[in-house]
Amino acid sequence: KRTLQRDLKEIRNVFGIDILDYNTNRTLILLTILALLDGEVVDKKDFNILCSDSLRLKANNVFPRNPRGKFNFIVGNPPYVKFQDLTNEMRAFLSTGWYSINQGTFNLFYAFFELGYNLLTSNGRLGYITPNNYFTSLAGQSLREFFKSKKCLYKIVDFNHKKVFDAQTYTAISFLGKEEAHNILYDRIRESLSPSSFLNNLAFSSISLDGQMSQKWRLLKSDEQNNIKTIETIGSPLNKLFDIRVGIATLKDDLYFI
Repeated sequence: KRTLQRDLKEIRNVFGIDILDYNTNRTLILLTILALLDGEVVDKKDFNILCSDSLRLKANNVFPRNPRGKFNFIVGNPPYVKFQDLTNEMRAFLSTGWYSINQGTFNLFYAFFELGYNLLTSNGRLGYITPNNYFTSLAGQSLREFFKSKKCLYKIVDFNHKKVFDAQTYTAISFLGKEEAHNILYDRIRESLSPSSFLNNLAFSSISLDGQMSQKWRLLKSDEQNNIKTIETIGSPLNKLFDIRVGIATLKDDLYFI
């Protein structure tokens, strides 16, 4: 059974920022109920929950109980907002000073990955639920380059095309750390599995982060990697057997230029 002292300590070590007052109020209510269940009466000063825009804040100026502004663990479900749906003022703000969104269009959650990474302690860990299209989308190239340069992305749980939440997007859980990682532990849900069964039976494959191209990531399970390696290395390449020249394509099956 948890002691009253531990409950109060846990509450004082929870720090949170959300732009919606509904979310912050709900969090305060839940933490208060948690304390009351064990007979602990909490005061407003015991909470570190703030209603604000975290992208515009400096964390070390926000929480007196954590003056360094660094955290051992960060979890979140940052907002997914396409470039086209951002205000001109927000676009201008995000287009300067953020390495992860320094090319063309972007999604708002890219900046939250960078913010979270910057707020981690030297051995801290971060886990975010976000859309998984940042693996391959053109807009996600700067975020992929950020992950490669920092070598901070060490694990991905990919729900592929299986909808886990009541939202029009496909998601993954991405894990970051301050310690350098040269490989990503990766698992992708199979069509036959429910999300809960998948999470209870994770089987990670190791993928080289250094070997991923910034233009598009090829995230594959071990058996898929082996199959592709076999296909690419078996036999002799066609250009070793024949003298192949590039012609002019007309896009008409019955018409050719020589």
